[in-house]
Amino acid sequence: MGRLVSLVPASWDFAFTAGAPLDGTWQEPWPSCPAERPGRFVVAPAYLVAEQVYAKQRVHTG
Repeated sequence: MGRLVSLVPASWDFAFTAGAPLDGTWQEPWPSCPAERPGRFVVAPAYLVAEQVYAKQRVHTG
């Protein structure tokens, strides 16, 4: 059986600005963190496929 090769570009996005409010289009707070607080650090990166968000970035808001 041959190897499967993806022709669709996919990437993990770790881009983040500490202290900034979360951008709901591609970020969400870690489940135990309040959404109204600014982000402190990335817990899990966003996953993008063909520049579309497939899984949002999870951010610790403290």
